[in-house]
Amino acid sequence: MFACLAPFDLSLWACIAGTVLLVGLLVYLLNWLNPPRLQMGSVTSTTLYNSMWFVYGSFVQQGGDVPYTTLATRMMMGAWWLFALIVISSYTANLAAFLTVSRIESSIQ
Repeated sequence: MFACLAPFDLSLWACIAGTVLLVGLLVYLLNWLNPPRLQMGSVTSTTLYNSMWFVYGSFVQQGGDVPYTTLATRMMMGAWWLFALIVISSYTANLAAFLTVSRIESSIQ
């Protein structure tokens, strides 16, 4: 049932989840410390929930609704997207290897 989780160890999944939370918090703090300039008529609410959702959505390659316009936040998200690209590529390669290699059990006693 959970064969899709097999390519990575449980500790690695925990590290990825912790990294999502940490980067979401950093994006929120960067936006809180240096709020984006309001453009004509557009008010964006940058809550902690929106920041976490945006980081998680970008990790699973779904994008997000909240536009982050500050330079520091854009640099953080660029580094996050690079990290996500590496993790997703590693996961895909490990999953392909996991599914193609047959498990040979020897019954030598």
